[in-house]
Amino acid sequence: SSQPAFHAQALASGIPCVVVNASSDRAGLDVVIQDNLDGARKGVEYLLARGRRRIAWVGPTRGYPHFRERFAGARAGLWDAGRDFAPEDRLEMPNHEATAEAQERVERRLKSGDRPDGFICPWLEIALGVARALRASGQKLGKSVDLVGWATEYEYREIFALEFFGSQVPAMLLWRPAELSNLALTLLKTRAEHPGAPSARTFVRVRLQEPQSAEDALRGRLSSQL
Repeated sequence: SSQPAFHAQALASGIPCVVVNASSDRAGLDVVIQDNLDGARKGVEYLLARGRRRIAWVGPTRGYPHFRERFAGARAGLWDAGRDFAPEDRLEMPNHEATAEAQERVERRLKSGDRPDGFICPWLEIALGVARALRASGQKLGKSVDLVGWATEYEYREIFALEFFGSQVPAMLLWRPAELSNLALTLLKTRAEHPGAPSARTFVRVRLQEPQSAEDALRGRLSSQL
């Protein structure tokens, strides 16, 4: 949870606590979270390396730390290259599960003459909507356009790859929930043994999985890059 009231109650209990896959600015609370900023930056850098000149953001930007940090990371990747998102290419979604809205907004955006040739959509549900919009609009993934999504390795294999059976799965930023759990347990032990130690925010690396055949993805063949 990222709720301050919950964090205050947890601290007041005196029980060692770790915030997992959420955020807190309270001293004494350790945080273990996905490296949202660096992961999104990697995704944009991949699209730039593919020669994509007009990159669009599809997803939420405000509210939860994941929203803010992923948008900030994507902009940082563009900013380092002397670019930024054009206003018409910031397709903000109400939440990270807006599959149908993402599809509808992208289909509408692709009807313009200056359409994007790269999409960063760092949530599984959003990436599915964008992929369906590209397919419906006759865009060839890996040819005229690229997209980068975000998911756990399990979701990538069991959900996302099935969408592309018989073809190539787009690039995906992948992470492992077990890594967060293991780090949280380590931090809990440290906090129990050294209650006065400074609190820390620890990031779990997000890996870029480049495009591959759906068959290879379904077999669990991952060639993730840190």
